[in-house]
Amino acid sequence: MYKAISVYRNQLREKLFGIPENVPTRHRRYVIASNFMFVFALAGHSAFIPIHWILGAPLLFTVNLLCVPMDALCLYLNHRRRYTAAFGIWVAVVTYHASISSLAYGWESGFHYYILSLTVFVFIAPWRKLVNILLLCIIMGIYIWLNTHGRMMPPDIVLTPPLKNAAEVINIVVNFIVLGYLAYYYTLAAEKTQTALEESEKTLKTTLAASPVGIALVKNREIFWANETLSQMMGYGKNEPMDRDARHFYPNVGDLEQFEHLAHKVGQPSIDVPDTCLVRRDKTTFPCHIKIRPIAPGDISRGSIVVVMDMTEQKAAEREKAALRARFQRAEKMEMVGTLAGGVAHDLNNILSGILSYPELLLLDMAPENPMRKPLETIRRSGEKAAAIVQDLLTLARRGVPAQKVTDMNAIVREYLASPEQAKLVDYHPAVRFDTRLTLDLFKISGSPVHLAKTVMNLVSNASEAISGDGMVTIATKNRRITTAYSGYEMVAPGEYAVLSVSDDGQGIPAESLDRIFEPFYTKKVMGRSGTGLGLAVVWGTVKDNGGYVDVSSVPGRGTRFDLYFPRTDQVALEKNAASLEDRQGHGEHVLVVDDVEEQRIIATGMLKKLGYRADAVDSGETALAWMRSQRSDLLMLDMIMDPGIDGLETYRRVLEDHPGQKAIVASGYSETQRVSAALDLGAAGYLKKPYTLFELAKAVGNALKRHPG
Repeated sequence: MYKAISVYRNQLREKLFGIPENVPTRHRRYVIASNFMFVFALAGHSAFIPIHWILGAPLLFTVNLLCVPMDALCLYLNHRRRYTAAFGIWVAVVTYHASISSLAYGWESGFHYYILSLTVFVFIAPWRKLVNILLLCIIMGIYIWLNTHGRMMPPDIVLTPPLKNAAEVINIVVNFIVLGYLAYYYTLAAEKTQTALEESEKTLKTTLAASPVGIALVKNREIFWANETLSQMMGYGKNEPMDRDARHFYPNVGDLEQFEHLAHKVGQPSIDVPDTCLVRRDKTTFPCHIKIRPIAPGDISRGSIVVVMDMTEQKAAEREKAALRARFQRAEKMEMVGTLAGGVAHDLNNILSGILSYPELLLLDMAPENPMRKPLETIRRSGEKAAAIVQDLLTLARRGVPAQKVTDMNAIVREYLASPEQAKLVDYHPAVRFDTRLTLDLFKISGSPVHLAKTVMNLVSNASEAISGDGMVTIATKNRRITTAYSGYEMVAPGEYAVLSVSDDGQGIPAESLDRIFEPFYTKKVMGRSGTGLGLAVVWGTVKDNGGYVDVSSVPGRGTRFDLYFPRTDQVALEKNAASLEDRQGHGEHVLVVDDVEEQRIIATGMLKKLGYRADAVDSGETALAWMRSQRSDLLMLDMIMDPGIDGLETYRRVLEDHPGQKAIVASGYSETQRVSAALDLGAAGYLKKPYTLFELAKAVGNALKRHPG
């Protein structure tokens, strides 16, 4: 029961004295004070009704009786937010009641005190100041009239001295209660306002201090206040005073004048400066985004709020994003060029097979003194050179299947330095010195020795040609462990690498050319001076075939440095077994050649028969399947791409369904690595790259036949 009464009491108090939501600030004090006065007046008028009845004052009895509903009406109007009407009615009621009571009971009864107290309420009335002053003058006039004439007029009701004294005391006490309430309320309200202001300032300061952007109040190019973030941006310590002259941080006076013109003369409410720079205390600059908001557009004395956003990290991220985009575009371009190169290489290999293989077959049956022998050897050497260029195209296309072996990069470098190619290069560039700095115990790598040797040759040749006079080419190897991704010419992943470095002190590479140096046939060399235009493209393809990375740094006029990162391998190198062509002769085993190009079938069967094998040839995978249904072969020699029928992989897969354990090798001039790998996984013994020599064919066929089935 007590809890229910307490709840109802709190609800009634909130209803009578609470401040509704969204009340204008100038009405808040009025709402609290007026609700209290209306309730107080309602109680007072209700209490005086029986008193006036007992005293025999019918007029005052009637007036108090009418005041009760008027007080209730004022409370209702307040609840409906009709503040002006409510207060106007109440002032009229109080003035009329106090005047009538003073005339009826006499000046000494003290009813005139209500008029004095009423003047206090006029100052919180929800009207304009002029109306409040006018109302105050009216109330003052009424009070002066009562004071002047009311004292001289005899009262209508003569009270006994005790009642007169009691009435005066009661009226004084009531007015003191009212005025005391107002004084208490204003004191409490002032304390709450001060506390709220302090909390608001504390919250604002904390928010500004925690803000990730710099904020300042600037007046007449002078910094009146700045948060901690801006102070740190400009190079000042936490408690160190900041220079107040804004021109020291933004020295462009022309821009400052333009900002002031827009903010305080044009009256623009906001000024945005998205890409500019500020000067720190130590005279270094940093990129930033500035927003200027005048406190009062058009009034220069109020100043402006300036917000500074440091764009250093964003600019760095944009540069990194642009670099990554450039790397992606470079890789995409290399992939497109590689696809084109691979297609060209496939067609050239089929053509070169005859140029390279037929002279070799003819030379086997030709006497040393035959006059045709020298022209045939010239044709063969030319074919080998052409085949090497085609192999460069395949390396660029990354469509070959290089023979991966455990390799020592130091051995590759030493072998090249002792080669005829290096001797020729030294003769051509006598003023160039060559220095080697090879690290002992260099990590072993897995790669193609032929391709790696060509990579070394291309880099050393390019470095030599970059030097116009005296100079130095340095060839170095070293071990390197990378724990976090390294961003150079391209992103190098964490890992352990054997690094090959080739550097020169020549003319360097211009910055505008650096992104294109690995493109095929892109060169700044004199046309026809040297090379095929594929040198660095082959370097790129070789590194990528071996899962490595390339880094290039160059300073025009000072030289260039290439760093090739090859992943370390823990595999063990296999010993080489030397063998001659005589050791590779066949013993009548049968080989079925499957190739869609007639010239390739003729060349392959002729070379196989020369090696002592029986050989037949078919022109498609479907024909090979039909042949195998009626006959058997010791080895299939499969071309990978055969249009328009099934390719070598599908042919081998179907043959294995009928003849499990069938031996096979893949021979192709252009192969998709995944398709070749899939054939090897099915059981194919190896891959033979076109165009091939008689010895390479003998080696591939011999190894495949010796291999255990499955």
